Amino acid sequence: MKKLDLAGLLMAALSVGCGGSTLSAFAEPTDSGTSGDVAVDAAPADTTPPSPGDLGAPCKADSECLSKLCLEVGRCSKACNGPGICPNSTNWTCLVLPLRGPMCECDLLSKTEIPCNGLDDNCDGKIDEGSPLCAGKCVDVTTDPNNCGACSIVCGGGTTCVGGKCLCPADKPTVCGTSCVDTNTDAANCGSCGKPCEAGSACAGGACKKASAVDVTILLDVTGSTQPSLDKALPFLKTNLATPLLAIPDVQVGVSYTCEFPISPYGTTGDQAFTGGIEPTTVEANVLAALTTFTKGSGGDAPDGMIEAFGVLSGTTPHPTSKPLTCSAGRVAGGCWRADSKKVIVLFTDDIFHNGPALMGTGLYEPYTTVTPAPVDWPAVLKAMLASKVTLLIMSSAGTTSATTTQHQKILTDLGQPLTDIYVAGTGSETASTAADAILARIKAIKAGG
Repeated sequence: MKKLDLAGLLMAALSVGCGGSTLSAFAEPTDSGTSGDVAVDAAPADTTPPSPGDLGAPCKADSECLSKLCLEVGRCSKACNGPGICPNSTNWTCLVLPLRGPMCECDLLSKTEIPCNGLDDNCDGKIDEGSPLCAGKCVDVTTDPNNCGACSIVCGGGTTCVGGKCLCPADKPTVCGTSCVDTNTDAANCGSCGKPCEAGSACAGGACKKASAVDVTILLDVTGSTQPSLDKALPFLKTNLATPLLAIPDVQVGVSYTCEFPISPYGTTGDQAFTGGIEPTTVEANVLAALTTFTKGSGGDAPDGMIEAFGVLSGTTPHPTSKPLTCSAGRVAGGCWRADSKKVIVLFTDDIFHNGPALMGTGLYEPYTTVTPAPVDWPAVLKAMLASKVTLLIMSSAGTTSATTTQHQKILTDLGQPLTDIYVAGTGSETASTAADAILARIKAIKAGG
């Protein structure tokens, strides 16, 4: 706070020329005491509107104010020289101005008062006026769920207070009893309130559908070129995909790997076009371990051996250089799926595939010529995937306009799947997180019958 020096004030006033201002001369302080710190009012806030001419009342000229002091913000002021003069709000201060003297000055924060923030936002000299006290506490009745519109009106059942009314959120727009629900997905209120689905069924699109068991195999492309983007995506494959999938009843998750045949010029010693990891399971520790520890491959050229991996997981005979899964009793060979489950392969890759569909017309893309026995090709794998009813979801870190994407689109088209089953992971963590979230939502829809 500034020290008030009346002699200095007088000298400041006299130093302004006659033509400098037509505003009134400074008002004398109400206390003739000497200098002292000027403090704001510590008394409880007065929430009644100001009377005409009082501190904070609207004004356009000094003559409209009892104090003969009109601020630039269009509010009446008054002289100040000690504690308890200006309103107890941090945007009110006691300032010394030439030709006006010590006066209460206000910084306009808002044209209207903001409820319950302890400030005089509109400089009318009143703090939080219009905000009622409910049980002795200032509340914003436009947003307070316990005092919505008025004191003691409580928003329940998932509603929120918006504009003083209890409303349901957009994703659960219907009130059933006292709860907000989405009748498109709520199994207890499927299609309309009070219409439950049978045990073992789920609600999808407002209709009850029998929920299915789902087996998911996360297939990692472990070629050298994919490793940088895979390293960034793995944390989200764990936290945003594998872990939440395992929290869904009757969903199991497995992990396998794909790279290339260990035959020049396609791959190098140690590479395998398919390596089985773990069959679908509910044991989270095993899934996370398989996503953490695995042998990294190399590859010898741009395209890779994922067609072999799709084939093995769908039941085709593994190539002698591949390492298939060892399945538990009662499981379907290849992907070790449960017999009654919906089967999903989630591939993370940045590559285009040897023996996959050609980018234009019919035929194969860069078919293998030096691998013996001859690897399985896309027509045979397509037949196996359709027969096994395997859904392929591709989490791709390749560019969206690349030849890789073109081939992936042809694969999905052949499978009768939408092109939206390509999920762009990019090269950064943000897109990998978004892609994993989207794949999770897609698998939930598959389980619900979508």
